[in-house]
Parts: sequence; structure tokens; C-alpha cells
Amino acid sequence: MTQNPPPPRGQRLYGDMSPGQPPSTGVLGMRPIPGASGESPEGRPRETSTLAVIAFVLSLFGTTLISFGLGLVALKRMPSRNQKGKGWAIAAMVISVAWIVPIVALVLRDSPPPTVRPAALNVGDCVKSLTDADLSAVTVVPCSGPNGGEVYAVFELTAGNWPGEVAVQANGRKGCNDRWLASKRQADERSEVHFVYPTEANWNLVSRRVTCLLTPPM
Repeated sequence: MTQNPPPPRGQRLYGDMSPGQPPSTGVLGMRPIPGASGESPEGRPRETSTLAVIAFVLSLFGTTLISFGLGLVALKRMPSRNQKGKGWAIAAMVISVAWIVPIVALVLRDSPPPTVRPAALNVGDCVKSLTDADLSAVTVVPCSGPNGGEVYAVFELTAGNWPGEVAVQANGRKGCNDRWLASKRQADERSEVHFVYPTEANWNLVSRRVTCLLTPPM
């Protein structure tokens, strides 16, 4: 009877087993890989990350920073802990970012308008009102809405000793009128040109700046 020669020493046939090993249950003699199909290396189903689920729930209530941070931490922990729930964590982060725009809009809408010194106004600024009581600080408002005047020019008076209030008023009025005519802008006949000029107290301390404003019809 003819016998097949034994395999060469030091080699194995494909799918061969060492003595004492259990039979293979995989395809072509390959054993199943631990952790595949949602199982842990011990053969148990992978658990969903509790942190990712918490982050998602919190994101629905606008806790932007907290939910985004928890989602990020959950993503980093999942591989080392063999957890699932990546979708929950990513969704939490996306929703958290989406909350930023409406939150910022609400904060800006409810913020009080800024107040500045008249000398700090720039061309194009609009003020809420312009009276003698407002000369220490004026409230800046959008020009697209109701306002008490728009700054159309600013300039400095000639340096030197204090010339007196009458001279400062005259120079300020002339400078504002000249600059309005030079701008060639059109305005309602009921509009008026006003200006804020420096006083003797701040002539040498702050500036010699004159601020010209066009006030709307009353």
C-alpha cells in the first residue's frame, strides 16, 4: 500500500492544530477575532458610553460648554474602554456648537448700548439724545433706528491759549457748517446742525476737538 509522505518537519498544514488546542470554529481554520461584531475581548457585548449619552441629553438644553466638553472626553475614552456611542458624542458636540449663535444673539440684543464721551465719537456714530445733560457721556445707538443725531464730521481747533468760549463757539459753528456744505449731503429742512466743543477746563487736558452732528426733525 502506498502511503503519503509526512509533512516536512518544522512546517504545519494550513489549519493544523497543536496538541491540546480546541478545534477551530472559524472559516478556513481561522478563529473568530475577539471584539468583532460589537463584542468585547471577553466576548461580552460592548457597552454604550454613559458619558456620551449624558453629553447628548445636556446638549438639548443648551449647556453648550459642558455638553461639548463631555462629548469630547467621551470620544477620547471610548477606544481604551472598548465602548460604543460615538454617534451620541458627535451629535452632542454638533448640537452644542449650534446653540452658540442664538445664545450670542440674545446676549447682544439684551446688552445695554455703550456710552462714551462726546470727544470719543467718530464719524458715522449716532447718539440716543443730545442735550446739555448728555455732554459728559452720550449713548451710542444704531443709525438705522431712532436716534438723536449722527456725527458727520470731527476736527481740532487751532492750538494755543484758551481763546474764550465765544470764540470757541464761533469757530466750532463755522467749522461744522463748512464741513456740512462740503459734504454735499441732503437733509430734511427741519434737521439741524449741532456741535460739541471743548470747555476751558479740558482745553489743555483732553483735546480741542469739535464734534459735528446732524439732528433729525423733532
